[in-house]
Amino acid sequence: MNGRSLSRSKVCTLIVLCAAMLTITACEKQKAVVYVDEAWNRDYAKSVCEMRQKNTGVACIDSPEQIATGLKLRFSSAVRQATACKNVTVNYGFVIKNLDEFKSGWSLSFNVGIDDGATDYSNSEWQIIDNKTQKKYGEGSLKDAVEAATRICVLATESGGVIP
Repeated sequence: MNGRSLSRSKVCTLIVLCAAMLTITACEKQKAVVYVDEAWNRDYAKSVCEMRQKNTGVACIDSPEQIATGLKLRFSSAVRQATACKNVTVNYGFVIKNLDEFKSGWSLSFNVGIDDGATDYSNSEWQIIDNKTQKKYGEGSLKDAVEAATRICVLATESGGVIP
């Protein structure tokens, strides 16, 4: 035997340690994934701005892209503040890199409210749907962003149905 050989007991110890690490990793809670539909958010803002200008003559102060970005930044900040979101991953963007992950995740969109041309969060709403079942969903106000993020994350991480 050369000096690099492992004793039988060391090999057994390594196997036990590796098995324990794999078990711990497998038992870790999988993070829920929420996909924010930025295209919806931008398109909804565009429709609201066009309708408001047509009906009231008042244009939106920000572009639909700026409104959607503002919603995204406000929600991102709220997610970081909401302790219920610690087991949630929020993905933004148009490209879904992992279709299986998307199918087992949630889709979130925002319907922005506009008042006198400016974003009105008290009149804005969120809605989320379970991509897997298309049956579990929730909706609510964006007035308090941290409360909204908390409700969204609770729904995404809990089993059950509709958030009241």
